[in-house]
Amino acid sequence: MEYHLICLVTLIVLGPQVVFSGNDHYTHHRGRSSLDFIIPNNFKKQSRQCQRFSSYFCLHRYFIAVENSGNKTTREALDSDMAKFRRVIRDYYKYYNIFSFIEIDSDTAGCCGYQVMTYMKHGQFKGLSPSEYFQRLTDFSTEGKRLIFLQSIFIPEMCLNVITHLSFGQGLFRMNGGRYRQPMGIFIQQDQKWHIFHHYHLTKLITFEWFKNNVICAGQPWICNQTANYRER
Repeated sequence: MEYHLICLVTLIVLGPQVVFSGNDHYTHHRGRSSLDFIIPNNFKKQSRQCQRFSSYFCLHRYFIAVENSGNKTTREALDSDMAKFRRVIRDYYKYYNIFSFIEIDSDTAGCCGYQVMTYMKHGQFKGLSPSEYFQRLTDFSTEGKRLIFLQSIFIPEMCLNVITHLSFGQGLFRMNGGRYRQPMGIFIQQDQKWHIFHHYHLTKLITFEWFKNNVICAGQPWICNQTANYRER
């Protein structure tokens, strides 16, 4: 009984930097730019789709608000943009876990229709060339990146909010899903290991440096030890 009562506690006061939203976080994007990640698990549709390709993470997209793009009014879209981006992403998507979950890519090992459509919507439309968008999409440097979005689902049997999506970049920190005042957890399937975080000060605990070292580089070790030879493969 005591175990279940603990899980029923609700948060009364939120810190001023946190907005808890029941809506899809993509509608709250003014001023936001971020790398968006999906965490593989069995609890959300996209997370289940991700785990078909990786036991660590899937890089969903690079998102940038129109007012942040800097290039919106200075670059015109070119007819060759889609083909150029397709050629680049086809060569590198597996190295960065940029997988497609849509049906048209089901016979091509997770590439490249979704990735091209994502570039068109979040890159070309916002004034970015194929190379500029790809550079931002694969920029895993830690400078200027902080946790700005976290989505989770509460699992009563575990008394835990299981994290399904994370975004790192610039913008207002928001959370979606989960239950107030319960700990957050990321499960690494390959290692059968949980990383548990107290619900307070999440932006200080789940930094991009931590995520890169413990999740990204666990799934793609070369990213933390990359060499020119690897990039030329």
